[in-house]
Amino acid sequence: MKLTYRLIKLNPKRESVWKCKFDEKNTKTFNTPLFFPVLSFYCGGRWKAFHGGGIYRAIKEKIVKDKVVKGMYSLVLTSVSQLQDFNLNETQLSYYFQKSIKEWFGLNSVLFVDSGGFKLLGSKRLRKDLYSPERVLNFQLKFGADIIVPLDYPLDIGIRNQERKKRMKITIKNAISLLRLVELENVKNVVKFLPIHGHSREELSYFLSTFLKELDKEGLEFGYEGIAIGSLVPHAMNGKKLISLLLDVRKVLEEFGFYETKPIHVFGISASLIPAMSFLVDSFDSSSYLMSAIHGVIYDEKFRRYQLDGTFTLGKLKKGYVLTKYRKIDTSVIALHNLEVMLKEVKFIREHDENEILKRYAKTKLAKKFLKMVI
Repeated sequence: MKLTYRLIKLNPKRESVWKCKFDEKNTKTFNTPLFFPVLSFYCGGRWKAFHGGGIYRAIKEKIVKDKVVKGMYSLVLTSVSQLQDFNLNETQLSYYFQKSIKEWFGLNSVLFVDSGGFKLLGSKRLRKDLYSPERVLNFQLKFGADIIVPLDYPLDIGIRNQERKKRMKITIKNAISLLRLVELENVKNVVKFLPIHGHSREELSYFLSTFLKELDKEGLEFGYEGIAIGSLVPHAMNGKKLISLLLDVRKVLEEFGFYETKPIHVFGISASLIPAMSFLVDSFDSSSYLMSAIHGVIYDEKFRRYQLDGTFTLGKLKKGYVLTKYRKIDTSVIALHNLEVMLKEVKFIREHDENEILKRYAKTKLAKKFLKMVI
């Protein structure tokens, strides 16, 4: 599959198109904003257990057996980090890599494979055999990736300036290495996103200017079809700070001429931020639907959260496909219901103007507050 990007219209609401070309006659088109739900596929089990993984296994079984659920993952993000999370050995990897993820699970999807660089944020049990630019690219290709990023070293809060610059330089080095590896190994039909890092306009400018200087030294073209914004996980619980940072990102990308010419993805956001994100970037991913379910939290149709305890009943919710189809409620069903809600909201945002979106979230405190920051 060859994924290409075409920009149709810019601000105030970013509107663009992703085209997924399987062959000359089969083109699949997605309008932005795009939402990539996060899911792990290789979790230690064999195919009889849908490659295992507890709640992941239960969701993957429904993907295989239920066409509607499968369609909910027409865009999906997974990460090389699952190989460490489930401590997979070489025998297991050989077994999994007989086929791509899409071949195993019958997915007709756009697969975004992250490098798993966030695991480098202080992991005490880091498996260094998994984390090199060469191995990460090999894993991404074995997964069957359509979109990839190089191995990056995110920034954490509180680390010294010297360490911050060191991490940025390693990410830049790896980003250049990826361009050379893709050329050397004649890698075709993947879209490459450049991960950028920084917690201020100054850091973001430093990252991009340093990257461009290094590219020039190496005599290389820019080579990346998109921009991915990283190092936001430390701010995940502070929506106001995160949006403020993304507004800085937008200004810096405008200064460098990338905001109007490259699709922009942001890694790892919470459900309540989706309405605001839709006005800032072209695509985003989230595991909120899954993590919320694990903690017994279910969404209503406007991202309001309810704790599933003795004081709340499912009868209070407007039921969609998932809750109607699956009467036996478990964590995987809650997760898929949450995902269904998120997908419907992204669709609503995609199809309506600013005033209608603001009206929809007028009584949803967090979503309204974040929207007011960007509209």
